[in-house]
Amino acid sequence: MVYPIEDIRYVESAFNQFYDIGVTETGGVTRLGYTKEEDDMHEVFTGLARELGFDIHTDEVGNTFVANSADDEDYYLIGSHLDSVVDGGRYDGVAGVLAGIMVMRWAKQDGIAITMRTVAFRCEESSNFGLCTIGSELITSGEFAPDLSMLSGKDGVTLGEIFKERGYSLKPKRIEGVKEYLEVHIE
Repeated sequence: MVYPIEDIRYVESAFNQFYDIGVTETGGVTRLGYTKEEDDMHEVFTGLARELGFDIHTDEVGNTFVANSADDEDYYLIGSHLDSVVDGGRYDGVAGVLAGIMVMRWAKQDGIAITMRTVAFRCEESSNFGLCTIGSELITSGEFAPDLSMLSGKDGVTLGEIFKERGYSLKPKRIEGVKEYLEVHIE
């Protein structure tokens, strides 16, 4: 398959916007869940979505959704995460989020009317709180089995304190309307 040069340039430019956030001396990245670095990653993601004219929504736990339609029912969801392990790879998570943006971009360019969303889940890696998939688990189950509020991050701040400060909920509404979910992943 031959990809138009403008698509290749777009993807390279998008990856470059994420690249320097949390970069380490060894060339990896550290973007821990619910930290400034993860926040910065979500800002880049929303900026890309805004440039393409998509709707942006942040849910009750801080996950960021980009939509090509206001329709809440029967949509395809593509996504991943934007946090990382300590000194992780720069494409982990980001590749899955950009894959969603690209599919939505192509559908828009080609006039294909498929209701889609791309999601960037919060705190999917276990590096900050010792527990993984926090953002996705909270919205798919509506709660988490252990008491998350007392989990302390590497900086000593508890998840409960972070959620209170940001106005998030540890008992959010469950996600609805997802027809199918796809996550492109790279380690």
